[in-house]
Amino acid sequence: METSKQTDQNRKEPQHRATRSKMPNISRLSMASPLAYVIAFLLTFLIGGAVIYALTGQNPIAVYGSFFSHSFFSQYGILEVLAKATPIIIAGAGMIIAFRCGLWNLGAEGQMAIGAIVATAIGVNLNLPAGILLPVIFLASFIGGALWSGIAGFLKTKFGVHEMLSTLMLNYIALKLLEYMISGPLSMPHPNYPRTSEILSQAQMPFLQYPLNTTFLIALALIPIVWFIINRTSLGYRLQAVGFGREAARLAGMDIAKLTMIVMLISGGIAALGGTVEVVGDFMRMERNVTGGYGFTAIVVVMLAREEIIAMPFAAFFISGMIVGASSLTLAGIPASFSQILIGLLLLCVIFAGYIERWLRQRWEYAGKMAC
Repeated sequence: METSKQTDQNRKEPQHRATRSKMPNISRLSMASPLAYVIAFLLTFLIGGAVIYALTGQNPIAVYGSFFSHSFFSQYGILEVLAKATPIIIAGAGMIIAFRCGLWNLGAEGQMAIGAIVATAIGVNLNLPAGILLPVIFLASFIGGALWSGIAGFLKTKFGVHEMLSTLMLNYIALKLLEYMISGPLSMPHPNYPRTSEILSQAQMPFLQYPLNTTFLIALALIPIVWFIINRTSLGYRLQAVGFGREAARLAGMDIAKLTMIVMLISGGIAALGGTVEVVGDFMRMERNVTGGYGFTAIVVVMLAREEIIAMPFAAFFISGMIVGASSLTLAGIPASFSQILIGLLLLCVIFAGYIERWLRQRWEYAGKMAC
């Protein structure tokens, strides 16, 4: 009996050793993604530093020190970063819903413009108590953005027009419509430059601490709402099924055309609220730069977050910090547009990080197999 027990124990020991040898490998595999991102960020700032030194001859470390001290390392800078992240988070939340369904909604900038137009038109002309007026503004802006993005959904389902093309083109139409409204129907009397009258006081949302408005709380509230829609509803499961494979979803009995329209309506409606919060929580009126290019920036943020709604606010915070830090570049004799170069470099390096992550996983998996 003792001999048989020893034999059984000896048989189990190699299995235990194999299990123990795999445990470090599993932990290393989980580190592949964050390590790849760290490498991407380092590459971005190394390349950016080389560009700074080559073009200006200035010390990149000193420039970066000023860059980040104006954004992440001062109280006002952090408040401004959060304020600029607000419309980006909202627009990105709308885009993620479409992206997870395999739809390339690149029209957040135009949808934000529609949201701003609707919010301004109601905020200037509809004299209601704040408790009624603000919900009306947000609801009407959502509907306006939904109908605008619904144009792209209709073109795709009826005529096969790719939504990437239609949403991009609709951006410029919406932005020109915004300029027309500022210079024409909604223009304030005798403006020094094109802009509308200020919206009614009851349509203006209060500041938490200037320049951070309470609209930031709306952006934060959208994160769990969108996460719940994607991960805990039948609609979310269906849109993810379509994103994984449209033909498989069709064979499973899903109405792809109907689902495409629903997703585009929801995506555009949420993205439009990014323009709404700029009107009711920042500008308090409509001007040409009210959208601030945040709809286009949201594309970068969503890509950095890898279409994950939980990661998206952190990516938005980082990109907003780069935008805010650009104000310090002019003091160092560097054009503020250099921050856009950094953002572009970051996106390229993050794309490259995907290859780094796969390479690390392959190497570590191979090493784990050899250890066994």
